Amino acid sequence: MERKELVMILGLPGAGKSFFARALAEKLQGIHLNSDIVRKELLEQPTYSENEKARVYQELFDRVRKSLEKGELVIVDATFSKFDHRLPYYNLIRKLKGKLSLIQIVADESVIRERLSKKRPDSDADYKVYQKIKDQYDEITLPYLMLSSTSLNIDEMLKEAVRYLEINELFDE
Repeated sequence: MERKELVMILGLPGAGKSFFARALAEKLQGIHLNSDIVRKELLEQPTYSENEKARVYQELFDRVRKSLEKGELVIVDATFSKFDHRLPYYNLIRKLKGKLSLIQIVADESVIRERLSKKRPDSDADYKVYQKIKDQYDEITLPYLMLSSTSLNIDEMLKEAVRYLEINELFDE
């Protein structure tokens, strides 16, 4: 039977989502899809407007859907700050009768501020973007694992995530 498993990595800019998601995808031999990379492919000078976000999230969703339909394990990372950005993924995995896991990556604000002060390869989000998203972040209403990139190293984070993915049964039909 084809595997239809989606791991959504959520969190604020600078929390360490992409670093973690890349490592998790490599460890689990899954496909890693990232909103920052999609944004760079679609937009030369991103402004993080609502229209741009909608376009990026739609393209990201389309790529996730195609990979899941092929039976691939998909690790998708984005802020997913709005419930409306998460809902299509929830509905998709239910429709495909697959498994969904949510992992939120957090970090101390001082660490985030330092990370966002440096040029990062894929993201242009700065501390102002972080503050705006933080102020508007919708509560995560489904069960999820929270990992701190401030207090855990990447190996500890991966170990916790793998353990969680083994026991999680969210939408697993």
